[in-house]
Amino acid sequence: MYQSALQQITTLMMVDTLMIYDWVLQFSEEVELIHKSRWTGIKVLYLICRYYPMISWPIYIWAWLSPIDQGICTRIVQGLYAGTIPFQIFPQAVFIWRAIAFTGRSKYATLSLGPLYAAYVLCSIWTLACGNRIGGKAFYAAFAPLNRGFSCYRDHKQSNVKTGALLIQSFTIDTICMVMIGVKCIYSRSMQGSLGRAFILQGVFAFIGVSANNLLAAMMYLTSFRIFSGIGLPVVLLTSNMFACRLIILIRRRANPTDTKIGRQHSAMIHGALDHENRAPPSHSVSDDTPDVSPHRDQHEPP
Repeated sequence: MYQSALQQITTLMMVDTLMIYDWVLQFSEEVELIHKSRWTGIKVLYLICRYYPMISWPIYIWAWLSPIDQGICTRIVQGLYAGTIPFQIFPQAVFIWRAIAFTGRSKYATLSLGPLYAAYVLCSIWTLACGNRIGGKAFYAAFAPLNRGFSCYRDHKQSNVKTGALLIQSFTIDTICMVMIGVKCIYSRSMQGSLGRAFILQGVFAFIGVSANNLLAAMMYLTSFRIFSGIGLPVVLLTSNMFACRLIILIRRRANPTDTKIGRQHSAMIHGALDHENRAPPSHSVSDDTPDVSPHRDQHEPP
């Protein structure tokens, strides 16, 4: 148990550092492609996926790593875990939006993924916001040598199965989205365009990353590896949001290149034209200033 507590602390700090690092890397493109664009649904999703974790995660570090009075924890544990619902449902909304957009907003994709997402939201609320109770004394005793007090965790014995089932559901929805995109790609030959290739390639990488996290975390909750379950949930909560933000940035970058990128393209075109002109052979044309050397009659013709 002590080892699990130490891994929990290390994981919380690691994913927080990774989240800030990812935000710094993409901030310049975020300003150009997100903040300067008009307000749309996908812009709202991006801002939630990017800034809700950054604003709220310090609260979870405080609650899960700091010594807290048991009475205070009993009062806040319900809202604490209910606050993790946006971590789950908004990245999933980005992946579903991406699949519907790639299929041309077909009614089949909308009618298939819409009810699945609604069920996923309800399951997230049931799993994360209902029936949360603080853990027993044996569980928190493991954290005493690390934080010298009582950390605010819910009773994982009561929630492991529900959390694992939620992660399996998330993986299932991601798989369905990738299958829809793959079928659309095959029938419409969407890989021929740069935007289509970006959709597919980045979608595959995001699917692999998010699915690996979901499956590993689900295994931790549903099998004998549940002692490591504290590692899985923080990783899933934050990495899903980071993958969602990267997908939105990529799509915006392909569809709406920044002024810097456009300037570089124009500069390359100009340099290419100048190089072509310099390599062209000189033309031998007669200038307008060339003196007329043709003979002229000095005398008038007789009448």
